[in-house]
Amino acid sequence: MTTHQDHHVWQDVYHAEWHGLQLYVKFQRDPEGFFFAISFKPWET
Repeated sequence: MTTHQDHHVWQDVYHAEWHGLQLYVKFQRDPEGFFFAISFKPWET
């Protein structure tokens, strides 16, 4: 999906489990094509 402010900036969201903890992780792609985490927090279901 793209961001609300700039349709050229891509983000991807994942729900994962790590050591029994549910996580919400959001990655963003920079203009060079590299991905980095912009949000990493416990996920409340």
